[in-house]
Amino acid sequence: MCVVLVVKFFVVAFWMQDQMYQRAARLNLVAGLLCVAGAGAALARLDSVGLAVAVLAVVMGISSFRLVRVGRG
Repeated sequence: MCVVLVVKFFVVAFWMQDQMYQRAARLNLVAGLLCVAGAGAALARLDSVGLAVAVLAVVMGISSFRLVRVGRG
């Protein structure tokens, strides 16, 4: 699941960067990197930490769309 989220965050980040939404793109890149860290934590048998990081990454991804919607992207 984390691989799908990482790909989603990176694709959306590069699309937002092409549309000149720099802040939102950076937020999606950070969310993707957090998802990679969460996958690493899950591989180290820290499942609750991995899940918490994945949830945080999804919230950051949602926040990036909010930045674009209100014009601060």
